[in-house]
Amino acid sequence: MHLYLPSYTFFRRESRSMAMGLIIVGAALGMYLNFYFGNIGWNNILMFVSLLFLPNWDNLSKFHLPFVNRTFKAILIFQFICIIYLLFTSMLLGHPSDWKTLIYILFTIFMLLGIMSQAKHDMAIMRIVFYSWIFSWICLVFCGISLGTGAYFIEFAKMHDGTGYQSILLDLTMAGNLYTLVVCSIFYLNHGKSKQTIAMIGIILSLIFIIILGKRTPLLVSICLIILYILKFHGFTGKIKKSIVCYVGILLIILMILVVKIQGLSEQIGLVWEHSIGGVLDMINGTSTTGAAAVARYKFRQWAYMYIENNFTPFNYIFGAGFMTKWLDAPLLQAYLDMGIIGFCFYFYYVIVKPLRITFSKLSKNSLVFWGCALNFYNILSAFNSGIPYGHVRWIPLIGLLLTIHYTRQRELRQN
Repeated sequence: MHLYLPSYTFFRRESRSMAMGLIIVGAALGMYLNFYFGNIGWNNILMFVSLLFLPNWDNLSKFHLPFVNRTFKAILIFQFICIIYLLFTSMLLGHPSDWKTLIYILFTIFMLLGIMSQAKHDMAIMRIVFYSWIFSWICLVFCGISLGTGAYFIEFAKMHDGTGYQSILLDLTMAGNLYTLVVCSIFYLNHGKSKQTIAMIGIILSLIFIIILGKRTPLLVSICLIILYILKFHGFTGKIKKSIVCYVGILLIILMILVVKIQGLSEQIGLVWEHSIGGVLDMINGTSTTGAAAVARYKFRQWAYMYIENNFTPFNYIFGAGFMTKWLDAPLLQAYLDMGIIGFCFYFYYVIVKPLRITFSKLSKNSLVFWGCALNFYNILSAFNSGIPYGHVRWIPLIGLLLTIHYTRQRELRQN
């Protein structure tokens, strides 16, 4: 009897793919670990572990970067520009230093260098999808426990009782991971019966949990993704129509059972539908039919427009007003306010235009490239209404897409 031990090359290849999968899902996984296993900074631990396993250390130690392309260079240059803006704003303009954002920018730089240090066969992109799927499933289990035990609802109530309580469980992060699970599950719909069944269960559970969380954007993007996948790879044939009716029926039956079992869920589903339309109108008109968040975004935007109109000089229109002039919760507008037309054009092209251009090209007919495109959809929509344009979270989806294109082209070259 021979005991098989994997080679060091195999171990490093797997560990690099696992590290990239951890980077894609790490924010949500770290959040759940902080909540259930002690708030000891699991996010930072996971970030450190991923950076430890990702690079080809031999190449990186010699600053030999075999895997370089123009987009990687552009993203890297943008990160250094962000650091210059941050230091300039802090030292010369006297604004408070945002060291947390600086750490995220540095993480993006080291992540890119780790990827660029890799040789041709150092990382398997198919395994990245697999590990992203596994980690997303682990997060879905944590999400189910949080909802099933009522832990999330207790935290939600504490956050909104007016005492200023800050919860570790964030609904936006939870819903963002559920969207990632939908993306990965769609990839496995054509990978044999067992994986197809697990994938469909993952999609159905993710949609149900997103509805329970009441998050409109992830739900809308997930539905659009499913429709786009069907159009690109199957079309609405008779067989597909029957499958859609079957799975939608299963989803509705599960929702009806949950509505009967869970008090207030029917109202929550109604609110998701109502807020999906009302929230957009609130952000446009400044009304408050769907709560304070949409009104706050409207006020932030109005503040930014007034600031630009009253304070911008020709210099500011080109170079902006400085790093994090004010939190706007609108990355695209934030990029323009902070870094002028230069920051706006860069962010708009690489975060929005480039992924969409690839999505509607022939490249995305490849299921792996489509997976990379799909990672970006939620990021594209949130560029208008959620977060800031800095840090690793904004660039991970694009980097994932670039990896899929590189792998696909390498495979085509080998076949030819």
